[in-house]
Amino acid sequence: MKTKIKSWILAVAFAAIIGGGAFAVGPATQLTAAAPNCSGVAAFLTFPAWYRGLAVPNTTGGCDITQPDGNNLGGFVWHIVLNVIEIGLQLVGYAAFGFILFAGFQYMTSAGDPAQAVRARQTIFNAAIGIFVSFAAIAIVNLVVGIIPK
Repeated sequence: MKTKIKSWILAVAFAAIIGGGAFAVGPATQLTAAAPNCSGVAAFLTFPAWYRGLAVPNTTGGCDITQPDGNNLGGFVWHIVLNVIEIGLQLVGYAAFGFILFAGFQYMTSAGDPAQAVRARQTIFNAAIGIFVSFAAIAIVNLVVGIIPK
């Protein structure tokens, strides 16, 4: 029991030292007002904006969402739906990556227990399949978004 506690303490200390070091070494950036990003392309953790493909810059320095005419209302709605679906699929990919990290930690701390090592390897395998399926689904969604007219 003591070795498991020591392992957890060492793992947390290692993560804090290495993770904190990355922030200390990283470049300092200054926040400035920039032109708006109306494209909706990957602003946060590769997530697209829900309005990707629908916004255009306006004269006041902001963005306006283009109004659909009567014939393209379906395309307008499908753009939004597919953007939201892509956000969900990317969340699934990040969760699968988290499972890989968790299973790797389980594998490292199995301490020779073959049953725990097998469970960790199976979790890594299942998470890798999840990442592959998520990426394939994202590619399909992006293909469909490119085909649908605005």
